[in-house]
Amino acid sequence: MRGLICTLTIFLIFQTEAVFSQLELDVVYPREEQTVNAFDSTFVFGSTNIPKAKVFVNEIPTRVYPNGAFLGVVPVTSGDFSFRCTAVHDTQSVEVVRKVFVRPFLSTIPRDSFAIDSTYIFPQEDVELLSGDYIHVAFKATPGLMATCTIPGLIAHGPMNETEPWNVFDWGEAVFGNGRASASSPIEGVYTGVFKIPHDTRLDSAEIIFNLKGMDGIHLQATAPGKLTVRNEQIPQIAVLKEELTVARTGPALGYQQFLPEGVKLLITGKHGNYYRARLTDSENLWVPASNLELLPKGTPIPSSRVSLVRTQELENKVKVRVYLQERLPFKIEQVRSPSALKISVYGATSNTDWIRYDFDDPTIKLIKWSQPQSGVYELTVELHHKQQWGFNPYYEDKNLVIEIKKPPEKYEIKCLFICIDPGHGPVDGAIGPTRLKEKNANLQLAMVLKEELEDKGAEVFLTREGQHGASLDVRTKMAAFLEADLLLSIHHNALPDGVDPFTNRGTSTYYYHVQSHPLAVAIQKRLLDELELRNFGLFYDNLALCRPPQMPAVLIESAFIMHPEEEILIKSDEYKEEAAEAIIKGIEDFLDQAKEDR
Repeated sequence: MRGLICTLTIFLIFQTEAVFSQLELDVVYPREEQTVNAFDSTFVFGSTNIPKAKVFVNEIPTRVYPNGAFLGVVPVTSGDFSFRCTAVHDTQSVEVVRKVFVRPFLSTIPRDSFAIDSTYIFPQEDVELLSGDYIHVAFKATPGLMATCTIPGLIAHGPMNETEPWNVFDWGEAVFGNGRASASSPIEGVYTGVFKIPHDTRLDSAEIIFNLKGMDGIHLQATAPGKLTVRNEQIPQIAVLKEELTVARTGPALGYQQFLPEGVKLLITGKHGNYYRARLTDSENLWVPASNLELLPKGTPIPSSRVSLVRTQELENKVKVRVYLQERLPFKIEQVRSPSALKISVYGATSNTDWIRYDFDDPTIKLIKWSQPQSGVYELTVELHHKQQWGFNPYYEDKNLVIEIKKPPEKYEIKCLFICIDPGHGPVDGAIGPTRLKEKNANLQLAMVLKEELEDKGAEVFLTREGQHGASLDVRTKMAAFLEADLLLSIHHNALPDGVDPFTNRGTSTYYYHVQSHPLAVAIQKRLLDELELRNFGLFYDNLALCRPPQMPAVLIESAFIMHPEEEILIKSDEYKEEAAEAIIKGIEDFLDQAKEDR
């Protein structure tokens, strides 16, 4: 009887609290005055303090979960937009309004108008080129008309052609959604032109003027924001990199191509906005930020070197390959798995290699061979005994290029590894769940459990942070390299970009960058899927800072989605942390077993 009275008392207290609680509504996403990038719809989430309440967003009902969290997807229109969120329970109701700006996507100018889109005129930034180069220009206007381009001193009324209709690329949906490339109507009215700059042309900040000819002889004119300068190619311009590490790109602000240390000299052949173009070969260029280099005096020789000697030096846990040069030249290193090798391309170098000296007892390097695939490109292939590569570290020592190649562990067991764990984010929060669980806290909690379980197996473990505040991404990667970690694991919990359906796109994913990290990423992803039984969100190659260090296999793990109510509930549980940590460890063990088999 006493037990029944206690049960009834607890029930009555709960009922009283439920009846008399003041209804509250917390909208976590989107934030007030946020810019939202979505074509036609996006998600809204947060929580209410009464789980039995009903929640509506712009009068559309959303699902409310047992802990009071809600998640919904609602239509949006471009421009100023309001999310009117309402919670209702019995006689109570509360409303929260989030005013945002939905970014308009590129669209076709109606054919019954006559206009040039001032936001879509290229080049947007000043351009410097050499004679013999091509200048590419474009603008968007009313479709179906005639367009020309005038650049004083270069071309008058050069013809421009209207491109075939094309769709705007929906990056978020294509990568994180169901692969839909676009949700827009085909874009018409984009006019492009390309003109070759004749030899001996000299221009200084020439305007690029577009003309659009309409019906009845009506004309419109617009000028590109960027101006054209054509430099004197008779005197080469040389620059030297002045930052510790420079990311060289495939184009201005485009994809990462190479990583170059301080002191490397480059032949500059052009500029676009804040990026300089540097020539590697007649058919290969790279682009570097203007802030990362110093232009050297005119008359500085074009950087070049002969390579007469390559030798190895075996150390306790690594082997050095030293390429003797007379200049710090740009280089690129490619990992190959079958057969296992490093391919090192040095630009501006010419072979005179009569000597390659090995440390004979070295168990790491099988064979070194050189080739000269084209003039000014020296290629060194370093074949390795082990199929699984464990890291490389390129740098210049005086003017000699040194590539440190890490040896495999003595035994392929966790107890022989030094593992660096990065609890992602901190001091910034990262993603935030519907009940305001901060990603930085969830990352640290899982990382602490993982650290303890790895140490129980004998591994040496280092955390890049143990509290709310952490170092920058650059410093974290330097920590792992300085400590000569065998593996780097970055722990995160995921969220989606605007416009992607969170009900169908969620689950577990793992990320890598270098070839050496792919087997580790695959092994961990498989084990996470087995243990957590969440959806397979995929394996990703991604240019992420914590995946980029070449000194060790490095992966970034997004074991669950913190923005989804069901998975946020899971992330908070102790059972999840134990299972996720166990899965990661099993993945490492699988990776080690495969590496041992491939020796």
